[in-house]
Amino acid sequence: MNHGRIEQAADPITLYESPKNLFVAAFIGAPSMNFVEGRLEKCDEGLLFRAEGGVEIGVSQEYRGRLAKAVDLTVVLGIRPEHTMNTDTD
Repeated sequence: MNHGRIEQAADPITLYESPKNLFVAAFIGAPSMNFVEGRLEKCDEGLLFRAEGGVEIGVSQEYRGRLAKAVDLTVVLGIRPEHTMNTDTD
């Protein structure tokens, strides 16, 4: 609930994996989801999420169709900490 308003009613897995807005995404899970504002752009490989500071993340084929309408728009990327991993940059 957000100020007495139900934002989304669903089973726990749906709330976690498919939140309908930023409030639900941030509320569900511990630690909470991290958000990065950026822009979706077309590139030779398909789609690219680009944020300030030189952050560039390629969009996998799985999500390109769903995100096609958001090309050239400002979007918010949600990242859950458990979906990240440390790697060497070398």
